[in-house]
Amino acid sequence: MPQDQPIDDDVKELIRLVFRFVRNAKSHGAGADEVRGLLGAANFGPRHLPVLFTLAMNGPDSVGEVAGRLGLSPATVSQLVNELERGGFVDRREDTRDRRRTIVSLSERHRRPIEDYTRRRLEPLRVTAEALSPVERAHFIKGWRILVQSMERAAGGAAHDATSTGAPHGPCGGLAAGPDALTGAAIPADPCTAGPSTAGPSASGPGTPLGQGAVGQGAVGQGGFSPGA
Repeated sequence: MPQDQPIDDDVKELIRLVFRFVRNAKSHGAGADEVRGLLGAANFGPRHLPVLFTLAMNGPDSVGEVAGRLGLSPATVSQLVNELERGGFVDRREDTRDRRRTIVSLSERHRRPIEDYTRRRLEPLRVTAEALSPVERAHFIKGWRILVQSMERAAGGAAHDATSTGAPHGPCGGLAAGPDALTGAAIPADPCTAGPSTAGPSASGPGTPLGQGAVGQGAVGQGGFSPGA
């Protein structure tokens, strides 16, 4: 039908952009070889990166908070953290304010390369968000959310844990779960904003804004990702 033609044209343009996006995302960029080498030496793979990304962005967190940001089950994140701890990538400590909680943080041994790599990989998201108005960002994120959920349904309903467990939503209003367009696994929730996280009180204080970890405390100074060096 004639009125459908503009939609068809938009879909074709979207397909072209998605192909370009995927092609560029496969180019890991500066710092990738070092981080992938570190992970490979410990027999780790891309599935461990989301936890490291989240800790680099937000600083120390509990397992439950990391799980909420990633839209994964606490059991899954706990297993990944156990493996990363044995490999020397993260450290655990008891929360001095609540001894029932265990706080996870990047180990000093691997902190610098992980934070540098995270900053560089996520900078295009920050640049994109800054180029859009708040209303445009809301529409942009809505479109991504619809696309991801449509892909999950098309794949047989194998959605992320968050869609079935009611996991927290990110500060942009999207699900805390999401595709890791940069690494092929998963990315932390809504990296387009420095707004307050809804994942609960953070290890560094209640309502710690997203991006207030070491990755977010650079030249931008507003809790966002600082440009890679």
